[in-house]
Amino acid sequence: MHKHNESERMFAYVQKIDKYEEDNYGQIYFNKFGSFQFIEVIGIDRCVGFFKIENLFYILNRERI
Repeated sequence: MHKHNESERMFAYVQKIDKYEEDNYGQIYFNKFGSFQFIEVIGIDRCVGFFKIENLFYILNRERI
């Protein structure tokens, strides 16, 4: 939480991905992480998880399962 000029803001330090694809089952995956970036958090829309199979990272999103 950061306070500036009487307003509070929340930031997250996230690691981006370069490119993602979708498999035959509609699951999103990627194979390489990108750079880090600070982003302002306005709201939390969903919760996701990650799991790795060989050299691919799959994104588990409840809304897509």
